[in-house]
Parts: sequence; structure tokens; C-alpha cells
Amino acid sequence: MASDESFLLNHVQISGSGTLHSKPATGLSIEKSGGHVSNVLITNCTGSGLEIFGPGSDTTITDSEIHQCLANTGIVIYGSQSGVHVSRVTVTDNTFVTGGVSIFSWEQYVDRENFENVIGICDSEEDLFLTEGAYFVYETKNGQCVKHIHAGKGKEIHLRVIVARFSQWYSSKLRVYSDVSQQHLLGEANNWNQNSIRVFYSPEVISLNVMLSSDDDVYLEVQTTRSSGPSRRTIADSVFSNNNGTVVNVKTASESEITISRSRLTANTPLTPGSDEGMRQAAIVLDNINTHCAIQNNYLFDNSMKGLDFKSSGNSELFLGHNVFDTNQGNGAVNLTGGGPGTSQTLIFGNNFVSNDAPSDFSIMTLGNTTGSVKGNHFQRNIALYIVDWQVRENIRQSQIFTHNRLEHNSGQRPGYKHTVAVSGPDVHLHQNVLINPANDAEVIALNASSFADVNATSNWWGFNQSTIVATRIRDSRDRPELPDVLFEPFLEEDPEEGEEIHY
Repeated sequence: MASDESFLLNHVQISGSGTLHSKPATGLSIEKSGGHVSNVLITNCTGSGLEIFGPGSDTTITDSEIHQCLANTGIVIYGSQSGVHVSRVTVTDNTFVTGGVSIFSWEQYVDRENFENVIGICDSEEDLFLTEGAYFVYETKNGQCVKHIHAGKGKEIHLRVIVARFSQWYSSKLRVYSDVSQQHLLGEANNWNQNSIRVFYSPEVISLNVMLSSDDDVYLEVQTTRSSGPSRRTIADSVFSNNNGTVVNVKTASESEITISRSRLTANTPLTPGSDEGMRQAAIVLDNINTHCAIQNNYLFDNSMKGLDFKSSGNSELFLGHNVFDTNQGNGAVNLTGGGPGTSQTLIFGNNFVSNDAPSDFSIMTLGNTTGSVKGNHFQRNIALYIVDWQVRENIRQSQIFTHNRLEHNSGQRPGYKHTVAVSGPDVHLHQNVLINPANDAEVIALNASSFADVNATSNWWGFNQSTIVATRIRDSRDRPELPDVLFEPFLEEDPEEGEEIHY
């Protein structure tokens, strides 16, 4: 059902949804401007259980359940709503290709034939007046044209370039202006930057000027809203248990806030164990650009795949706080990867990593090209390649700060090469940590994969109060000349007081 009005869906059971004309079908598809779902039971689905497209307005799902589905996804929400809020949802005993609860932006939706909010840039009218909501804007025609998009007084327009494919012709381009006279250029997409993601903002009006050849096309997302604040996606107070495949999958490419809190993720397994795809799967997958993410107060237990896989292609921020990762057997508990021209920042604070077991090629916590602070965490009785592997490119100048963490009785997986913490970067600091892992050959190794800068590891407790013994717990240039130096003196001569409150 499609409408600009909001919707209310209460006390509904969706069972046995499957295929239509030999293609996967959705049990219920809703295309409205936002609304509320509560007390919905989805069982035995084989396509998708519930699909929601809600342009521009908040969408909430509460007190609902998904059981025994063999499906692409249980609940999927598309678009750039002001907010998506999922709470008190129970997802158990399912198999998912994409995710139990999936929140996506538009590019995975716009190929639907019945999509109503579709606008061609080269349509007959140059001036287009939009009501509040979200729209898909595209052009594939050969030629040049102009489109002025008006949101109305007191409203703001957000425009995101989803795809801009240009041939080798130098003249092909899309220009975005903040005024109808096209005097104030916000930005341009052309043959030289067509693969980058661009987001533009303007009050009341955005003007487009497009020049395409016969092989070119552009696809845009436009949202008009009264609020200039970021969109929000929240998942809270939910249970995800005994599922095959990723259970939470959030992909967004605009400025937004993502929060996953107070949820239990237990006994989930990869969809294809042992395969390359299975190795990449995680219970929670976040793939974002320019977002602020908070993952806090969650409990992950007995999962056989990664706990959290966070990928950022822009200037994103992640707070990972007060979570418990207990007795998981997947390919590491946390994997954070920053990429693209931006820099991802992270604060990992107050988490417990206990009795997790990762294969010999994976670490419990892997941070790649992500700077920030890892503070006040407890790692105990874990087995992996490294317990913490934190490596940053040399051209990223922000600091890596690893402080007030306790790492005790952990073990590496490779005989003769068992190390607790592996670091590399232009500005690495390890201070006030407790490192007591006698099963390992060394506590810290400085790698030169991305930087040859010294590692500052002063003021830590290594389990010994003699310099000569502490030196044996470090692998650096003294062991292999191609490695950076680790500065470890002065060091703490006793275990700092346990239970000291950590502030950040």
C-alpha cells in the first residue's frame, strides 16, 4: 500500500510469505510517509517478512517478533527518514541472507517499478515544488537541462549523489547550486570524481545543471525536511538469538546518528560457515559515511561469527561502550575499518572481552585506519592472533591512545609468535595498562606495516619491576631492525590499584 499519509499497524500475524511468480516476495510492503508498527508476529517467511518505505517521517517498530524464517531479511526499512526506531523486538531461529533487521538507504530500493516519488531532471517543468518527504531523482537522457527543486519557506533540502556514471567526454557533469540563478555552486560531479559520495544541503531550494552523453546517468536522493538535525536510527532492548546470518545490518551514506543499545545477541552463526563470505559476516554490520555510531550496553554471547563489523568511508565517529563480549567463537569480537579520504575516530570504553576464541588469522579487536582512544577495557582469557591489533596509515596524524586497560591471561594462536598487542602508526601511546599474559612470547609488538614511528609505551605494569625483564616482553627494533622502537621506561613497578574509576 502506498500513500503520503502515515500508517499504524497493530496486532498482525504474517505467516508463510514466500514467492510470487517464482520470485522472492514480501509478506507485507508499506509505502507511506512514516508510521508505527507494534505487536506484529512474522513466521515462516521465505522472501522478506515486512518491508517499509517511509520518506521523510519517523518510523517505529516495537514489541514484535520474527521466528523460523528462511529469508532475505525479516524486517527491512528503506529511505532517509527523520528517524527509524526499533525496540523490544525478538528475532530467533531464523536464517537470513541480508539481515534480521535491516535499515538501508535508497539505492537498494529505487529499481522498484511501482516507486511513486521518482523525478526526472529533464522533465518538462524546470521548477519543481516538493512537499515534505524523500524523492528519487535521476536522468539518463543525452543532452543538457536544468531543474530547480523548491522545498518551501522554512524547510531544508538534502541532496545525495547515489551514482554518477560519466563516459570519457570531458563535458559530462552534474552541477549543484543553492540558488535558481545558479551563481552559488555547492559542488560538482564529473568524470574525475564520479566514484565519490557527495551530500549537499541548502535552505529552501537546490538547483541542478546536468550535461550528459548517451552513455551517462545520474541517480540522486533528495529529502526535504523542517529539521536541520541528523536522521537517527536506533535499535534497543531487543533479542537476537539462534539465527544464521547477520542479524542487524545498517547501511547509510548521509549524516546520521546510529545507536544500538541494551540488546542481547546470542548463539548466532554465519550463513555459510567456512566460506569467505562466512568469514566476513558479523552479528552487527554497520557500513556508513559521515555518521556518529554508539554501540552500548549490549551483551554478545556464544556467537560463531564476528560481533561487530564497522566500516566507514568518511569522517565517522564510533562510541563502543560498556558492552560484554563473552565466549564467542567467531572471527574476532570487533572489527573497525576506516577508508577513503576521511578519518574515522573511535572511543572504546569500559567493555569486557572474556573467553573469546578467534582463529589464528584473526584478532579479538582489530582497528584499521581508525584513530582515537581505547580506555578502561578488560580483556581476559581470550585466544586469537593478537588480542588487540591497531594499525593506522602514516598519513593519518591523529593519535592512537591505549590506556587504563587490563589484559590478563590471554593467549596468541601462533607458537613462537604469540603477542598480546600489535600496534603501528605515526603517534601511538600505551599508558597505565596492565599486561600480564604469561602464555604469550611478548606483550607488545611494534609493526612497520604503515609507519616506522616510535611507540610510546611508558608507565605500564608488565608483571615485573626489572627493566631487563620488561624488555623481554616487547618486540621492536632490538629484536628485528626493521621494526620501530618501543619506549617503555619509566614503567610502573606494581599493579595500579584495581577498581580505580576511569573518566573520559
